[in-house]
Amino acid sequence: ESTNWIWTSRRSGAAAGGEMPRRRPTATSAANGTRNLSEAASQTAWTVSPEHAFLAQWNAMIIRDVVDRVHEGCMKSGLEAHWEVFEARVVRPMLFNEPRIPYAALVERLELTDSAQAANMMITVKRRFVHALVQEVARTVGDPMQVEEELRELIRDLERHA
Repeated sequence: ESTNWIWTSRRSGAAAGGEMPRRRPTATSAANGTRNLSEAASQTAWTVSPEHAFLAQWNAMIIRDVVDRVHEGCMKSGLEAHWEVFEARVVRPMLFNEPRIPYAALVERLELTDSAQAANMMITVKRRFVHALVQEVARTVGDPMQVEEELRELIRDLERHA
């Protein structure tokens, strides 16, 4: 699975208002950027231009923030098992390059009815993830009309570095 599910499961909607910095800051703001960077993004800095390295780190920060927000939301909503399925099938493979745990193994571990139940649980959390990702991107662009373009660039960057 690639990250295409992010785009295909994105529902039309909502960009928040407000003047926020663009998702892709200038070189000046890049110099003052986040210090807590993912290992993958840090390694990228040695193989590509400074701009591409910064964008990889910026994307990693957005994804980490969204993953954290969705995790917290699932825990507050009593969707712990849902989160475990999503984490095993999407988060850990995407962030840590781990193999996806088969649905059958998750069914056994979480004592679910069947693989269809596990797949439905994952779809529930994927929708939450996409919604949170759209909100985060909308928060970081100045113009609501730029949200789709920024999402496409983010997804393209994720696929390129996956």
